[in-house]
Amino acid sequence: MFKQIFAGRNGTIYAINQNGDLLWFRHLGFSDGTNAWESTTGITVGNGWGGFKKVLASNNGVIYAIAPDGKLYWYKHLGHETGVASWGGSGSGELIGGDWGS
Repeated sequence: MFKQIFAGRNGTIYAINQNGDLLWFRHLGFSDGTNAWESTTGITVGNGWGGFKKVLASNNGVIYAIAPDGKLYWYKHLGHETGVASWGGSGSGELIGGDWGS
């Protein structure tokens, strides 16, 4: 059971499990609906994601996360196409705003 699921681009799907791990999935059949996957199970690409109120993805590995206090964080998953646990910036998120639903 996942706490949250959100999609990136080109078949990338992320899920946050109950212990806060961020899992990466890649649907290879995203353009035609075939049942083809990069891996049959999610690859752990990060941890500590369970405390966020909302997490969503944008283009090219950018992930936005909203903390319970309304602070907005920016992350850059460099392995968004391969499932490698590699992160840009500080790797622990850049604070880019506040008052996002506090």
